[in-house]
Parts: sequence; C-alpha cells; structure tokens
Amino acid sequence: MFNNESEALGYIAWWGLSPAINLLNNDFCKDSTINIYCFGMGDTRHIIKTISQSMDCKQRYKFNMFERSIELVARQILQLYIVGIPNGKMGLQEKTERFLELYGNTLIRETTETWLDDIATYFINIVTDTGIFDQFPPYISVNKLKSKDRDHLECVLKSWRRKNLPKFDISTYWNSRVRQHLGVRYDAIPNVFDWDCSIVLRDRGIKTIDSREYSRWRSTGVAFTPRQASYLSPNRSLASPRYFSHSQCTGDLGGSTLIGYWGDIVCSPFLAFGTFTDRSPELARTLPGGRIIYGASVLSELNLRCFLWEIAHGRKAPPTIASTEFGLEEKDEKIDGSNDGGSSSGKVADKEVGEESEPEKNNENPSAERPERKMENVPGSGDTSDEKSYKTVDSKRECTPDISGEALDSKEKNKDALAKTDVNLCERFEVDFYPPGTTFVDLSTRLRSQFVEEQDKASIIYVGCSSLSLLDKASKYLLDVCTDDCRLIIESILYIIGMKEGDIRGYVKRAEETANSLGFKLEIPVDPMRDHHLYFVRGSGKICE
Repeated sequence: MFNNESEALGYIAWWGLSPAINLLNNDFCKDSTINIYCFGMGDTRHIIKTISQSMDCKQRYKFNMFERSIELVARQILQLYIVGIPNGKMGLQEKTERFLELYGNTLIRETTETWLDDIATYFINIVTDTGIFDQFPPYISVNKLKSKDRDHLECVLKSWRRKNLPKFDISTYWNSRVRQHLGVRYDAIPNVFDWDCSIVLRDRGIKTIDSREYSRWRSTGVAFTPRQASYLSPNRSLASPRYFSHSQCTGDLGGSTLIGYWGDIVCSPFLAFGTFTDRSPELARTLPGGRIIYGASVLSELNLRCFLWEIAHGRKAPPTIASTEFGLEEKDEKIDGSNDGGSSSGKVADKEVGEESEPEKNNENPSAERPERKMENVPGSGDTSDEKSYKTVDSKRECTPDISGEALDSKEKNKDALAKTDVNLCERFEVDFYPPGTTFVDLSTRLRSQFVEEQDKASIIYVGCSSLSLLDKASKYLLDVCTDDCRLIIESILYIIGMKEGDIRGYVKRAEETANSLGFKLEIPVDPMRDHHLYFVRGSGKICE
C-alpha cells in the first residue's frame, strides 16, 4: 500500500508540521479588524499562540479557515471549543490535558471518550441548526460551508460517538501502517526511531524531543500521558475515510472506502507546542552527553497551559502557571488508588522522559540542603525525636511573622483588582470555515465580492506546506483581496522526516519564486536548514515598526 516515504505523512494532516508561531509577530499595526486567511494550517496552534500574545492589542481578529478535508474542520472546532470553555466549567489543568489528549493521542481515557461522545451530540445539534457556536466565545461559524459540506460534517461528528462507530481498533491500524512503512526495517525499530529523532531532528534544531518519548509515540501513537491513568479508549476524532480506486488496488479492496487512521506516523504532534522553552528556560537544560531531562510532552503541557491561562485572563501568565509543579498538591490529594483518579506531576513526566530533577535529588538527602539544628538532649532520654519536633515547631513560631488582618485584606484586594482587570481574549476573535477545496483562484474570482471592502481584505495569509501547490496556481489578481501591507507566511518542510537537504532547499526556492511572482517580497532572510517559516510582505506595503 505504501510506495514511498511521503506515504508516512498520511492523507490528512491531523496536526501541523512546525512549531506554533505568533502570526502578528507583535509588530503588525492595524486600526480595525485584522483578517487572517489560513490555508492548510492543519490545527489551531497558530491561532492559540497569536491570541494569547495579543493582550496588548485592542484590535479584533477574524480567522478565515480553508482546509482540504471536512474532518479537519471538525477537529479545529473541537480544539477552539476547548480553548473557550470557561474555567468555571472546566479547570485549567483539565483543559490542558484534554486538549493534548484529543490532539495527539490515538488512545485516550474512558472519561475523555465519554466527554467526546457528549460533545459530538452537542456539535451535531448546532451544525444542523444555526451553524454558529456562540454558547461562549470565541465566535465560530460554519454557515459559509455548502449544504453538502455541512451534511458531511454531521457524518464526521457522528463517527465520534461510540454508538455510530462501535469498533475502531486504532492501535491495529497504527501498527499496520508502521509495519508497511518500515518494511524490512521493522525489526530494527529502536534504532530507526532513535536515528530519526537524535540525528535528523537534532541536526535541524529540535533539541527538546527525547528519543524515548518519540519512539513510544512512533510505536503506539500515544504522545501525551500527563495523568497516571489508563489510556485504552480509541480517539475517534482521528478517524477518517480513504477511498481506494481500482487502479490503486486489486481484488475486493478496489473501489471501496475504508475508515481508519490515515494521518502522520513519522513527524509527531510534539512539534506544535513542545519545541520552545521561552516560558521556562531552565527546562532546556540537559545532562552531560546531551540527554534531555524533561522532554517535549512536559513542554507541550506547560506551554499550552500558559497560552490557555493568558487567553482566559488577558495578561501574562505568572511563573506558577509555567512551572512543572503546577497543581501538584491538588493532584496528590485526588489520587485514590484508581487508575483514572490521579494525575502525574511534572516530576513523574520527568522520570519517564529523562532523569530526576534537582528538587527530587535534594529530597533524597534533606540534610544536604537544610542547615543543621543543634538540639539539646533531654536528661534521662535516649530519643530526642520529640524534642527535635518541639524545638523545630517553636523555632518556626518565632521566625514566622504574624500576619495581621490588614495584610490579608491587602492581599485579597490586590487579587480582586487583578481579577477585575482580566479580559477574556476569546471575545476578540472569531473563526469562519470555508468549504473544503476552496483555492486562491476562488478568492479572486468566485468569492471576490466578499472582499470588496477594505475591512474585509486579507491582512495576513498563512499557507501550510500542503497548500503551496494552491499558491502556485494563484495569479496577481490575488492582490485585489489583500491590504497594501499584507503579509504572507509560508510553512517550510524542515521537520518532515524523510526530506533531504536538497528537498528542503528546493522547496524554499520554489516558495520564494512563487511569492515573488505574486508581488510579495522576502521580509526576513531565510536559512532553509534553520527557519521553519518564510515571511513575505507585499512589495508596495510597509510593516509598522
């Protein structure tokens, strides 16, 4: 079935093949609504990071999504819905874990499977009714989809429910694809996976993915396990159909459509949120020899948690949110011995991915960090444990300042003042989904009437690596639906396993030629083997400084 390396990427891009970026880059000036056109983005990682870092801006953002399959539309609606859930309905940590679980795992918890089943029913009611998700921000609309596309979207959402798709053995589908992709190399799996992570990705600048967590994902399809729970239920949001023509297959398979897992099995979902450590630079440290301590799964959880907190509060996340110890006490209290009752902390994840962290090592030998206390033995007693306990408590009592009511009131007032200044950034953006298959030519011809007014024109155009061929077919009439300072961002193929240096450089050269032919000039010099995105600006435009 698989004839070459590109088959391993699959026929549908469930996640992006590059790290999340801020599409605005904090230097894009606009007075009113900023229209962002996204072709082949694959997921919502760029939307999440862009909105979380727009706290200093007052503009509204409108994302127009153009995907190649309706299954991606359903997944992106699900991701945006989780982002917008108020903290009163779902806690920050639970949102983070549920997002990552449904985003990059083939197997999920039973509680998540039940939640997805209920949400699918809720989504179906909206898609078949108003087509607007407005229970809480962000504003999401599917009204621009054709009637047949909305019917197809309804079918996709039904496949997320157990009663409609009772048998979905995704582990078998995954293993079958891995076997057919590797062929005779299947018996050398540990070495093959380690080479792709430690050599290919490391040489291209990815130094946060540990080879063991990458190998685990390549073997099982499970990327994120933040909880000490059983991940046994299939993730039906990764189900998609594939048609096999008679020319591709012979026998009974020809002319049939099979539902299975047809996504990426080589690049990994770690790329989206697990490759940058600007929130906590200390997490980038390694052991002698280059061994990674934390890994991309912990970084993904930490970075996404910060993004979600900033979106909900409209200000920069405090250091406690960007800590691997976040929620540790609450998690420990909830552990009741059941498989699904507790959740692991950053320390547990660290042990799984790398070595023990420094605080753990210190806890093994408390006397190494704590100053010695000189204790006087009680006469007639050989055991001084009670005396030590008493004097320790007494010393704490002497050293601890008396917290007055005024101090507590002041602390509460400061907390209330911060809460009053909180702004839900979800209220500042909206998302419209267009019919799958819409091209750049359609924007300048069939859909041109929708972009006549200046406030409706594109301020930013994002092109995923799978949609560069669509940009090749565009003409200079595309500029008619763009603002004078429109920015064009093209995703590179830098992190695709199997792509050689010549392929990457050829892709970058082709992207530059295509952009130049449309009237866009390179904004930032590009290093093909280091930069995962290419930035262009309209030739007659000017980026605000």
